[in-house]
Amino acid sequence: MRRELSFGSEVELHYSSHYKRKISALENEVSRLESRVCEEQAVNAELFNRLKNLERDFRSCVEEVKQLREETFSLRSELRHAEVRHEELSKELERKKELERAFGEIQKRNKELEKKLNIRHGDEEVFGLSTPSSKKVFKGNATQENQSKKGGGNPGHEGHGREVFGEEEADRTELNEEEPLRCDCMEEAKWERMGSAKSFSYSFCPMKLEKVMVENALWRCVECGRVVRSRNPNRRKNGLYDNRAIAHFLTECYYHNTPVGQFIRRIGVNRGTFFNLAHPVADKAENLFTRILSDACSEKLLHADETGTRMDGTNAYIWLIANERFKIFLHRKSRSGEEIRSVFGQGKRNMVLVTDRYAGYNKVNVLHQYCYVHLLRDIKKEKEAFPEEPEVQCFCPKLSALLKKAIGMFGSGVRLSSYRKRALKIKEQIMEICRHPAQHPAVQSLQNIFREKEDGLFQWIRSPDIPCENNYAERALRPLVITRKISYGSQSVRGMKTREILTTVLHTAAARGLEPAAFLEAFLNNPENASLLFS
Repeated sequence: MRRELSFGSEVELHYSSHYKRKISALENEVSRLESRVCEEQAVNAELFNRLKNLERDFRSCVEEVKQLREETFSLRSELRHAEVRHEELSKELERKKELERAFGEIQKRNKELEKKLNIRHGDEEVFGLSTPSSKKVFKGNATQENQSKKGGGNPGHEGHGREVFGEEEADRTELNEEEPLRCDCMEEAKWERMGSAKSFSYSFCPMKLEKVMVENALWRCVECGRVVRSRNPNRRKNGLYDNRAIAHFLTECYYHNTPVGQFIRRIGVNRGTFFNLAHPVADKAENLFTRILSDACSEKLLHADETGTRMDGTNAYIWLIANERFKIFLHRKSRSGEEIRSVFGQGKRNMVLVTDRYAGYNKVNVLHQYCYVHLLRDIKKEKEAFPEEPEVQCFCPKLSALLKKAIGMFGSGVRLSSYRKRALKIKEQIMEICRHPAQHPAVQSLQNIFREKEDGLFQWIRSPDIPCENNYAERALRPLVITRKISYGSQSVRGMKTREILTTVLHTAAARGLEPAAFLEAFLNNPENASLLFS
């Protein structure tokens, strides 16, 4: 009995401790779950708050989207209005440009009609900006600065005195034995000769033909008995004029540019005789002319210009190609660029050709340098044409000052590096004002010259020996222009060809330090003397 009770109590004790542990574990689990529930509730509360914030943000974003849609709609509406306005303004601008072009055409047409009707206002110049001072209608007084320039030597300069030749240089000696008329001591004095005193003076020998009778020796061949006369090396066979006379005739007319009609009246030779002397000499010198053209193509620097002339009542042209060693005068019937290309050919040549902006010179494949003096005339013309336009009046003086500074760089005695540095600075200044946006058409047209022809406007920056003006050609061509005004050109193609050859040969000889008449005489005496021209 006791054993059973003791056993039952042991069992009871065993189960009670088991359930206690179980209950404790369950209580711990419940506590853990409760804490987990609390944590989840806190997370849910936080998430609920975030959801509320997101809903609030979503509603505000919806409101902003609505506002942006409204603003986009209004902007699109404004854009459509702006596009319509832009189209209207573009059409108005095109219409304004058309009106400006039409107004320019009307002004141009009006001037043409005024010219046809010979309507003059009294202040026009005969030849525009090219009018010489002698032809100006209204000629202003010289400035005080120019009036103060009296010429002559600088104050304090000793001078060089008169050039007196020596006794051995005198061409002839004269004997002067004129007895004095009176003396200071009395009216009628007696004089006795006591010696002589030398004095020197210059006299003038008028140009005239000297009639010479030549005694020619006769020579008989000992073998066959043929009789011949001594040959005169200074005269053509059966010629009436010797080579000295012919050389001076042609030099007077084709180098000194004396009109043929005036010369033959003065010398006493008829026109046919003169040209019968000139044409054969030109034919004989044609090889010299051809070689001069060939040699000129190998030069590093040449100037070129052209001017009009007349040939038998029709238009013709004189082309000049020149430098310090060559002066080539081409007398041609055309002003086409093919004329200048016939000299230089189609190949590329490493030379600088200084010209104006006439398009005919572009047919030559060389380096081009356009004349700045012609540009200065264009600038002056635009400035005078628009006196009330501030943009034109501001732009033109700036560009003119830079171009004049560039012209003054020629021949400066500075080192090449210093020259190029200064030249590049001037170029940059010119291009800066020419690239600046402009509104007035006159300014734009001047700017476009430098923008479109930059390669042909700045060859001068390479060396101080390359000029940016063509005054050399202008001056070399001027004597022929004056001759053209007096003689009215040539009367035949043959005469034009003769003038082309002889003017080229004689002027080239003078450019190389030869006396033209003496060289031509030596060449006529012996064609081998042509080497004098190319030595």
